[in-house]
Amino acid sequence: MTEQTDPTLVDNVSITSTTEDTYSALNTGDNVSVTAFFSESVIVDNASGNPTLTIVVGTDNLSSDNRTATYWRQATNNGDLGNDMMYFRYTIQSGDNDTDGISIDNNSLALNGSTIRDSSGNYANITHGPDTYHGNIMVDTTAPTLVDNVSVTSSTSSSVSGSWNSDISLYKIPANGSLCDGSVVGSECYIFMTATFSESVIVDNASGNPTLTIVVGDSPGTVTNRTAAYTSGNE
Repeated sequence: MTEQTDPTLVDNVSITSTTEDTYSALNTGDNVSVTAFFSESVIVDNASGNPTLTIVVGTDNLSSDNRTATYWRQATNNGDLGNDMMYFRYTIQSGDNDTDGISIDNNSLALNGSTIRDSSGNYANITHGPDTYHGNIMVDTTAPTLVDNVSVTSSTSSSVSGSWNSDISLYKIPANGSLCDGSVVGSECYIFMTATFSESVIVDNASGNPTLTIVVGDSPGTVTNRTAAYTSGNE
């Protein structure tokens, strides 16, 4: 008996999983898995090339936002399900960013010399519709940076802003900056420093507290390093 019905893609193709379950966005090295669902079990012959599936990682949805998810494997035979699913995977790269969610355009599955057939030899119809924006699968590979100044204040005076000196690689407070109302810093006066980042950050200090080293002194022989302990803040 000859079966002449071509296997077809059903339910289009879908982003089915990611390796990120801690933060709100995917980062460099995280994986995105895409599944192509067929109407029946299929046989993938990739001896002459690997099938790929293009996903869109980028807010502007330009051709430069296209990324290639490579064929990974078929589903393990599972009773009536058979091998009717193909899995593709893309690993997030440095520079990938998407603020409205990863998407897949229509007809993004390419054979590249491979074949997809059923057990009767019928070639699969790989036409499919889009899988639109996944707002919960965003990508952020841009690391927050420390901006160009650190503000310093005390419990008894207004703040004094320092600036970054690239020649000697440190933040320096102006010589005329006065803390604790110009008096000697004693037990009743505390110095506070604020490090401002380019975006909101999350501080995880479960295994240790970040510190900031300050240099106290104004002439050789009187300079001493002191450690300022982290107290609070997430930006």
